[in-house]
Amino acid sequence: MVILDWYLNIERDEEQQLDPNADADNDEPRGEFILKLLKQLTNGAETEKLKLIIVYTGETDLFEITNSICKEVNQCSLNQEDCVIRSLNVKILVRAKSQNSGTQFAHNPELKDEIVLNII
Repeated sequence: MVILDWYLNIERDEEQQLDPNADADNDEPRGEFILKLLKQLTNGAETEKLKLIIVYTGETDLFEITNSICKEVNQCSLNQEDCVIRSLNVKILVRAKSQNSGTQFAHNPELKDEIVLNII
């Protein structure tokens, strides 16, 4: 099992700096590195080794994250209601970090089941 945080803020060296003329969407690092990593993990020989990947996030739009991941993963099937993606030998779960708030996901109560209290 692999657990990945959706928001990885990886420092870039000068050669990797974002193009200032590129679209503004690329300025946001949320998910950028995880999408690339998931694409590599699910398209290579690693699929024989990996069975479960959990994407752990403090974001509120789990459906959008699930869709973004499915677009990057080859031969995937998507169960958006459960935020689950299946690809060959790999199952990817998108889960929310607990905000210790009774109002978390008040706008989408069906996502309350996707909250994980603690991941060590």
